[in-house]
Amino acid sequence: MTMADPLVRNAGHAAWRWARVLACLLALGAAPWAHAAGIVITQPTNEQTIHSNLGEVMVSVQVTDAAPDSRVRLSVDGRAQPVTGEGVIALQGLDRGTHVLRAELLAADGQVIAASAPVTVYLWHASSRNPHRPK
Repeated sequence: MTMADPLVRNAGHAAWRWARVLACLLALGAAPWAHAAGIVITQPTNEQTIHSNLGEVMVSVQVTDAAPDSRVRLSVDGRAQPVTGEGVIALQGLDRGTHVLRAELLAADGQVIAASAPVTVYLWHASSRNPHRPK
């Protein structure tokens, strides 16, 4: 192939154009190959059965490439739960049955940056009339 070949000329022109776009982005302060932020629920696993008469579930969340001012929101069956601390979230007082967990990474302004895949868990109680379970 020679430079007279249209494919070679077009490939060279496209590479030159992308290099120019990248130079403009870098001049504006953009990171050249920034990774998108991500969030994953690592525990419990999807479709796991959890035995807890008190309705306690420990949820582990892993966040990658997040901005320092971002925060995590965990929802159970579509309802947001209070989150304190990072990494492990303790849920308490869940009723027996099937629950769907979902974690979201929020920017400082509250917009969702990333969301985890939903995780379905099955909470097992010995009895719904268990006297040790707080009401």
